[in-house]
Amino acid sequence: MSHYVGVDVGTGSVRAAVLKKEEGGLVKLLSTSVKAITIYNDCANNFEQSSQEIWAAVVSTITQVIKTSSISPHDVKGIGFDATCSLVALNKNFDPICISPLHKDKNKKAEREDCRNIIMWMDHRATQEAELINQTNHSLLQFVGGAISVEMEMPKVLWLKKNLPEQSLCSLVCKWAYDASKGSLTDHHWNDEFLTQIGLADLITDNHAKLGEEVEAPGEAVGNGLSVSAAEELGLLPGTPVGTSLIDAHAGGIGMLICRPKDLSSCSVSVENKLGLICGTSSCHMAVSKHPAYIPGVWGPYFSAMVPGMWLNEGGQSATGKLIDHILETHPAYFTLKECGESFSTLSTLIEQLAIAKGVAEYQLTKDLHVYPDFHGNRSPWPTLT
Repeated sequence: MSHYVGVDVGTGSVRAAVLKKEEGGLVKLLSTSVKAITIYNDCANNFEQSSQEIWAAVVSTITQVIKTSSISPHDVKGIGFDATCSLVALNKNFDPICISPLHKDKNKKAEREDCRNIIMWMDHRATQEAELINQTNHSLLQFVGGAISVEMEMPKVLWLKKNLPEQSLCSLVCKWAYDASKGSLTDHHWNDEFLTQIGLADLITDNHAKLGEEVEAPGEAVGNGLSVSAAEELGLLPGTPVGTSLIDAHAGGIGMLICRPKDLSSCSVSVENKLGLICGTSSCHMAVSKHPAYIPGVWGPYFSAMVPGMWLNEGGQSATGKLIDHILETHPAYFTLKECGESFSTLSTLIEQLAIAKGVAEYQLTKDLHVYPDFHGNRSPWPTLT
C-alpha cells in the first residue's frame, strides 16, 4: 500500500498527516500531529514569524506522524505541502535574513529561531506601498481585482527596499503579480515593465535571480525529491518525491471542488458551478472557470493558480477565525475562562449546556446575532454608493 505525508503550515500552527491509499482509490487518514508556531505582533499592523521555527515544527510533526502511524520510511511515496502566502526573506544560501525593524542585527539573530524573516500575509505595514503600486494603473492589476492588496508580496518587498535596504532583497501568479495573462501553461514570466514601474527594477538583475525563474504547476514533482539533509532530519529516505506546494486555502479548494482531478468531465456537477469556502484565521471564497472573469474587488482571475489550465477568482475576509479569537480575548470574562484551563474546550462545554437549557440546537443560540467582520481587511467587493 502507498502512504503519503501531507503538511499544512497554517497561520498559528503546523499540521502533518499520514494518508494511506487503499484499493479502489480510497484514502484513509492514519495519523495527525499539530505544533503551534509563534506570531510576533510587537506593533500595530506588523505580524512576523520565523522560518526556522516553522521548519522545526515541520520536522516535529512529520516525525511524530510517521511514528504514530507505525510505517516505515520506505512506505512513504511522496510529501505534499501547503502554507499561508507570506513573504519569506532568505539569502542566496537560503539562510534567514531578519527583516523586523525591531531586530535588525541579522548576524546575531540568524542562528536563532526567533530570527523574524517572515512578513506574514496579514501584515499591513505596506499600505502606502500598495497605494503607490495601484497608482500606476498597470494592466497586470486587472488580474488582482483591479487593485493590489496590502496582503500581497510586491508591496511588502517594496516596503523592505525602502525601510530595510541593507537586509533586502532577498505562489507567484496570485501574490507576486507574476504574469500569466496569456492563459498559457508554457508562456508565463515576470513582467519587467511592471517591476520597473513600481520601483523594483533591481529584481530584474541576473535573470530575476532574487525572485527565481523555475516555476512549476501545483502538485508537480520538485527536483529530485528530498535532499539528504532534509531526509535525515525528517527520518525519511533521500529522493522521496515532494510536490510543488500550494497556498493553504487553494489546497482546501482542490479538496472541495475537484471530485476527480484527472477527469473533470466525469464530475456530476461541473467544477465551474461550485464555490469553495475555506475557513481558518481568514476565510476564502473560491471559484474556477475555463475563461477569465474580471470582477472589480475580487482577486483574480489567476491562471492555473489552483487548477491547471483554469482561472481562479477569490474573495473572502482577512479576519474570520482570528476574529473569533479577538472577540474572546477582549471579552471581560476571558481571563476567568482561561483560569478554567483549556479556554475553547471550556467554552464549548458552556455553549452545549446553554443550548440544552434553552432547548435549541447550538447554532440557534446566535440566530439573531450578526457580527460585522471587517476588523482587519476585506477581500470582497465594496458596495458602490450612489
